[in-house]
Amino acid sequence: MLPKRSKSHKIDEKSIHLIQTKLNDDWIVRNQEGTDYGIDLQLERYGEIPTGDFIFVQVKGTEKEFDGDVKLSNFPVKTINYSLLFSIPFFVFYTSITSKKVRYVWLQKYVELNLDKNNPDWKKQSTVTIEFPEENDIDININKIISISNNEKRIKIAHKYVMLYERFYEFHKKLLGGDLGAAKICHGLLNHMIKTGGVEEFRGDIFLGPDDARKKTTLITNRFIYDKAQANKPLDDSDFESLKMLNQSLRLGKLHAVNIELSENLGHWMNDTLAY
Repeated sequence: MLPKRSKSHKIDEKSIHLIQTKLNDDWIVRNQEGTDYGIDLQLERYGEIPTGDFIFVQVKGTEKEFDGDVKLSNFPVKTINYSLLFSIPFFVFYTSITSKKVRYVWLQKYVELNLDKNNPDWKKQSTVTIEFPEENDIDININKIISISNNEKRIKIAHKYVMLYERFYEFHKKLLGGDLGAAKICHGLLNHMIKTGGVEEFRGDIFLGPDDARKKTTLITNRFIYDKAQANKPLDDSDFESLKMLNQSLRLGKLHAVNIELSENLGHWMNDTLAY
């Protein structure tokens, strides 16, 4: 007796092939063959250089035509629980191999904004029904997937930036109060904030100068001030003014970082779009 390919396996294979044809060359598709944990594909947006944008995908397929409202019934709750273990966006791609259409939802956000509100007892069920909005069509709105994958990366940078800034500010106050030994820690934290991309990402560099050359000069100037303090040389009024302006710039970036998720939600509300 030989193994047979079931109809569902054939549909799944056709669905994955359909998704691959829909994605442009900016996406690297990694097929998770041999696993049955809920992740069928890993998608990485690459382009000419790496972006760091990365998502997981579970693929569901059907031979039914897609028209109007698209719903997927009997979706396992255990898969939803599995998706919630990840900080990386976890998508469900639902394909019609007859319509040659692919709809999607960002599963973790779907839980937060749909299931938790409209079906609060969903965790007690073995399966749920997933609704796929018309706007979530991969042919007409792949940019939404790009935005979600990129924004989740920005949120991670934001959390890191806020943590680093709060620590920086404590030692910045000590330095302004005359504790020259605090300069070394301020210097190290400033470098860390720059390397993680938070200063540039959240416009914390807006007060540093009108162009890149001026911003670089301002940062070098403040680093000289930190070196001066570490050498136990007294700081003058212009040094303190420069340090205050640097902190004001970093603080502005922190306020932007803290409100990144609020800004995202406001954007969806103003544009009448769904976050998931």
